[in-house]
Amino acid sequence: MNTMKTAHERSEPSRRGQRSAIEGSRRHGTTPWVRLLQVAALCWGALGASAGAQAGGSAQVHLERSEIVEYWLWASGVAVSGTGFAPSTTVDVTITDPNGGTRPFAAPTDAAGAFNTRVNAMKIRSVLGTHQVSAVDPSGGNAQASLSVVRDPDEVLNVTAGPAEMPLTQFASGTRVHIGGLTPNGRVRINLADPADNIGELMVTTPLFADANGAFDFLLDPKTEIWGFGVVAIVPTEGVWMLSAHGLAGGNELRGSATFRLLPDAPSPNAYCAISMTQQAQPITRVRFAGIDKASAADSPDGYENFTSTHGAVTAGRTYTMRLKGKADQSFEANTYTVFFDWNRNGVLDEPNEIYSAGSLIGSTGSDGMEVVYDVAVPGGAQAGPTRMRVLKVYSPSSFSMYWPSGGCGSYRAGQVEDYTVDVVSADAVFANGFETGATAVAPTLRKNFAAPSVATNTPMRLTITLANANATPATLTSDLVDVFPNGLVSAAGASTTCIGGPGIAQTGASVTLSAGASIPAAGSCTIALDVAATVAGNLTNTIPAGGLVTDAGTNANAATATVAAVTPPTLTKNFAVPSIATNTPTRLTITLANTNPSPATLTSDLVDAFPNGLVSAANASTTCIGGPGITQTGTSVTLRAGAAIPAAGSCTIALDVAATVAGSLTNTIPTGGLVTNVGSNASAAAATLTATSP
Repeated sequence: MNTMKTAHERSEPSRRGQRSAIEGSRRHGTTPWVRLLQVAALCWGALGASAGAQAGGSAQVHLERSEIVEYWLWASGVAVSGTGFAPSTTVDVTITDPNGGTRPFAAPTDAAGAFNTRVNAMKIRSVLGTHQVSAVDPSGGNAQASLSVVRDPDEVLNVTAGPAEMPLTQFASGTRVHIGGLTPNGRVRINLADPADNIGELMVTTPLFADANGAFDFLLDPKTEIWGFGVVAIVPTEGVWMLSAHGLAGGNELRGSATFRLLPDAPSPNAYCAISMTQQAQPITRVRFAGIDKASAADSPDGYENFTSTHGAVTAGRTYTMRLKGKADQSFEANTYTVFFDWNRNGVLDEPNEIYSAGSLIGSTGSDGMEVVYDVAVPGGAQAGPTRMRVLKVYSPSSFSMYWPSGGCGSYRAGQVEDYTVDVVSADAVFANGFETGATAVAPTLRKNFAAPSVATNTPMRLTITLANANATPATLTSDLVDVFPNGLVSAAGASTTCIGGPGIAQTGASVTLSAGASIPAAGSCTIALDVAATVAGNLTNTIPAGGLVTDAGTNANAATATVAAVTPPTLTKNFAVPSIATNTPTRLTITLANTNPSPATLTSDLVDAFPNGLVSAANASTTCIGGPGITQTGTSVTLRAGAAIPAAGSCTIALDVAATVAGSLTNTIPTGGLVTNVGSNASAAAATLTATSP
């Protein structure tokens, strides 16, 4: 899980240097490592001194350098080594920026208490200044070292675009671009990236040169020539565009950049920009947030899925936990997850403080338990009403220096997008609802049910517990909710919850617990679900008593109760009338179906007895089992059709004449599970052997 999240990283400039470096490496055909080689001597050679510090006993942390350019902090990071820590354990290593943003890493220690790892920034644009790299072991051993992060000294060009913001249709008239600080009469190259990070070089047909004053000016509009990997035209798209200028005179490369934004012509919270995947859908498989719990197909071919009819509910000023799952194309591939909220409901998704780089997963199948977990703090000033939430999952070429998009519109290459609706309740509405004025909140309710009224013993069945909240704000559990099972009912597996927040759910063989801190959505519900199994026959009643659900809105007034009838699966036996017989001589084969339950057991599938080679059906098949289409007979098998019933606390039979056509020992078997009924299947095979002799 990625937890480093500063306001600076969510700002517009935080993404754009990544475009030529990450997307270029695979998606756009550019070569970012050329740039790395050009500035390597400056960025690495001048910063080669190691740094170290210690605190708390003998623990020490050493950095391979004390100063680094921000680009390199993201692209390759800093090697960190430690000594004097607890042996054979895991050390928590954290890099903290000057604004308090943190990014965690973990490193194993060897038998001597030493470790080696590498840390990096989440994005190319870091908070400049002194960062602290700290390490802490489980025994309390800790140390830290300082790292100075500086701006690229070659990033000196003055690039401006005006107007810097305009509606889509106005872009037809263009934005005027000025590049200053170039070498007079020196060569200049210019790249343009759209909001979905599709990059191309502008005006490639004719070499471009600065004027005698070191400036280059031009009008950028949709007709401006552009060429790049998959980019042959400028397609006006809502969002932030980036211009990158490169001065190439005298063997040095000077750089600079500027952004401009294209706005919708008629912005509305009821209509948003299009977004798609042009190469491959790599699906999101589950989204859980604020009452939303949406699972979707791992083999979906669609790059965009519209789930805006699925609603969650949040209150302005509160924090909610988001959980995301998705499928990678390959086991080694990384995917990043970015979430957009239109908190001010102005029809624009990618404004500052509306973009959340939630986390990343590497090689997930979408169903292996891996998930991004991220806390979303709803701004206190979020506008009340239905609000668009857009979840964007994209492929990242690197699993270390990852690609994080910040454009909510346009055509990405590989990944998937899902749109949802989140209903925002303002803090003022909460006050008006009476929570701060002494009015009584509505206590939550609790109910539970088994997937079916009866189940065979030792057979898993789904138990669902539903927590409902009628208030305009979420109800948060202030104590653990514990469901203790009755004797004879045990937890099988698969416990999960759609209730968000808190430590989550815990499961033992005899109970399931939803920990305090979980929330029931405003004007909604959430569930706990798990598989259980009965180990004994009989009626088993599972109850959570009144007062078992304790929240900040009150406790459940009524108990939640569900009963399941655990039944014993039927048994199956068979025998021949005589154990030995001459070939081609009929003998009676009898199959007995037994049911010990107080009600009939009905076949839900055909019961088929296929004879071994050398044994054939003679004639006279009959059954005492009642109901259903009855019995059918062929030369090599006999079948009791689905719908037939075995009497309550009794048995019934299938009988027919068979004959052996060859001499020898012939074993006739119906396997385990061959008898399928509404109370379960036979746990043991039914077999009988007939010895056939020549006359």
